[in-house]
Amino acid sequence: PIFERPQGRLATALHGLLALSLVTVVGADQGFVFLLAWEVVTVTLYLLAGLERDRPGTLLAAYFSGAMSKLGGGALLAAFSLLYARTGSFEFHDWAAGASHLSGGVRSAVFVLLLVGFGTKVGLLPFQGPLPLGYAATPGAAAAMVSLALNAGFYGLWRLVFGVLGADRLWEGELVLMLGAVGGLVGILYAIGQDELKRFLGFSSVEHGGIVLLGFGVAIVGRATGEPKLAAAGLLAATLHLLMHALAKTLAFLSADRV
Repeated sequence: PIFERPQGRLATALHGLLALSLVTVVGADQGFVFLLAWEVVTVTLYLLAGLERDRPGTLLAAYFSGAMSKLGGGALLAAFSLLYARTGSFEFHDWAAGASHLSGGVRSAVFVLLLVGFGTKVGLLPFQGPLPLGYAATPGAAAAMVSLALNAGFYGLWRLVFGVLGADRLWEGELVLMLGAVGGLVGILYAIGQDELKRFLGFSSVEHGGIVLLGFGVAIVGRATGEPKLAAAGLLAATLHLLMHALAKTLAFLSADRV
């Protein structure tokens, strides 16, 4: 039977905590709740990666993944602090209303901080390390659950960078396009050189993350150049690719666990 391997209570509890925190991230309407849930996701991913600590390299992979995720959390905290300092509120709708009144330097800093913060979850270069290491260290089919955090990272880009901040500068779109293109190329080059299945799937996620970022960059360029159809096409393409990758990669990790 497919569920022949009993899961430990800790792993089961961590799965439930990860699912709850991801739902909270998606449903949050203000920065404090969002950041709190985001940090719970980070801690849960670290604990899942370190479950089999007797296996060589597992703890090192867990520590590295956790450290990179904490770097992303610090970037989000800095971005949220700047937005709170300018608006006096943690509500997303207040941030969206005040984004147009931010000075050029502050707005650019918030954009870069948000990109780094969510980039540590989606495999944005040079923060791609946690994906292959974290997937390889996570035991059994739990890696399929961990892969859902990738979707939360892209949701954050959609919601906060495109929606709340209203990214509409040409250089922002060009930067995302460049990072997406390089990430897709580097991801697949590393993937084909792996001889461990979960590490291969991890680097594959880096590649697909780069492809999704290409569509997201096109959406920002479309908004910056006053082409709403181009912006809609880029965002739709990125979202569709993300949905298909989420389904395919989750099934791939479940299959890899049975091999």
